[in-house]
Amino acid sequence: MIRFAIPLIALAAGGCTHDGRPEMPAPGVQCDANGLGRFVGQQRGPRVEMRAKRVSGARTVRWLEPGSVMTMDFRADRLNINVDKRGRITGARCG
Repeated sequence: MIRFAIPLIALAAGGCTHDGRPEMPAPGVQCDANGLGRFVGQQRGPRVEMRAKRVSGARTVRWLEPGSVMTMDFRADRLNINVDKRGRITGARCG
């Protein structure tokens, strides 16, 4: 019985934040990708991230580098920013 409980606990913890709470989008917060094209070609950095969040209305940002592994979960409040190997933004989308 115990041997089945451990995998179930691991599966349940997979969708949690580092403090154990489920990672859920804020109610009513949605990312809007309109206007994000202005960031293509800019260098990755905290100021660009802050501006992109403000323009999109996103609550969180996920940076996607070439070859990086990512989860396939959709989050309406998340902005995904693709960068090349030099850290230049190549695209952005919500989800």
